[in-house]
Amino acid sequence: MADATVDPTRAARLLTREFEPGRRLESTSHASSPSDSVVIKGLASEACVSDDGRFVAFAAQANGRDWYHNEPGRLRYDIFLKDRLNGELRRISNGVDGADPNDSSFGVSMSADGRYVAFASRASNLVENDTNRATDVFLYDRESHQTRLVSTAQNGTPANLSSFAPRISADGKVIAFISTANNLTDEPTGCNEKVVVKELATGRVEVVSRPTGGVSQHGLAEQISLSGDGSLVAFNFMGRSLDASVPQATDAWGHEKFDPQVYLHNRKTGETRLVSRNQEGQAADGRCIDPTISRDGQRIAFASVASNLTAGDAAGMMAVYQASLLGALERVSGDQPGSAPTFSGDGRWIGWESRGQIELRSQEGELLTVDRPPAQKEYPLEGPPVNVAPQLSQDGNTVVFLTRERDRDTPDGMHSHIHTFDFEHARAQLNWVGTPEQGSATVSAGADAVVIGGVRLRRRGAGITPN
Repeated sequence: MADATVDPTRAARLLTREFEPGRRLESTSHASSPSDSVVIKGLASEACVSDDGRFVAFAAQANGRDWYHNEPGRLRYDIFLKDRLNGELRRISNGVDGADPNDSSFGVSMSADGRYVAFASRASNLVENDTNRATDVFLYDRESHQTRLVSTAQNGTPANLSSFAPRISADGKVIAFISTANNLTDEPTGCNEKVVVKELATGRVEVVSRPTGGVSQHGLAEQISLSGDGSLVAFNFMGRSLDASVPQATDAWGHEKFDPQVYLHNRKTGETRLVSRNQEGQAADGRCIDPTISRDGQRIAFASVASNLTAGDAAGMMAVYQASLLGALERVSGDQPGSAPTFSGDGRWIGWESRGQIELRSQEGELLTVDRPPAQKEYPLEGPPVNVAPQLSQDGNTVVFLTRERDRDTPDGMHSHIHTFDFEHARAQLNWVGTPEQGSATVSAGADAVVIGGVRLRRRGAGITPN
């Protein structure tokens, strides 16, 4: 394989940031305190990117004391926001008046323009009078540097039990989250994990994990995705079927199965329909996770270990599937395992993680692989880098993903990189034919791979055939 290395300082549109253990970064609080210095080390759990690739929000371990559990040296997760244009990094999960948060924050989601960041937190000091002793959902405004509690009823009453896994719509007007609270709506919902949607302008709250025309069902919701305007909600739910047209799945002995299934709820019509079904209308016979919906709502992707969704499914192997709004279903990860799918905002590209690498496929069928190649050292115990949790920008030019590596030199034996990679620029390098402009990299026409800023883009011409 030809492998051309591009000097990152000469790649005009490429910006790759690595937040490594032990590196001290300035973090400006949203209050009047000037700035504080944090150490980002250990694990990063997730990241998201604005439409133009400028802003990246992520959850990562901060070096500090977890005051809530009163355990010195325990690593806390905080939410950070990176401006790739000016290099500014700020912690946004701050306590009142810029104080350190007293517990972890996680579950980050960003509006299209990067102004609003939603996240969940166990901390009780991010806003005044947070006394419910539960995980809550918050919204940070990048322009005002203010944080507000959003897991509340329309009248402002805080949720009486935990809320988490928030997702904000591209337009920043709607937030969906999972909640066990039973006081967010007037409807008796019980304390099961249900999908709740809140309109930020009006405060209106509704439960969407329900059958068409029915009421909230007992079960467990796990993950959520919103269309651009928040009118369509994709989620997975473990419990009795929320789609009356689909029989409850059964095992070989005729017993009802309650594997998590993927559903789509239309907030305009009130319809809830099963997405994880085959052409015969049968529900998936295995666990379905990681639902994601394209910005226009025309495509939904998810991962599943089911053996009955498409021809040739391998029972027990997690694979990535894509369904159109019309119902057609295909397995996009081919004969390889896959999970954590993501769409570009325009729906042209779909990405997923597979065997420690990030796979990208255009709707036209072009296949690419993005990863952080192993460093020039042996991995007797640590193992090679594992690349996970991809997120694509609206225009499909930028992919954000995490790399996790074993490291004996860090306190918890692990460190992470957060890569923001302009893969369209690298793709242009792969497809380059002719004489490069002065100062650009020299890449042989038809090269199989290009490495920029420690991230590698490769062609995938074989081994993955959509079904």
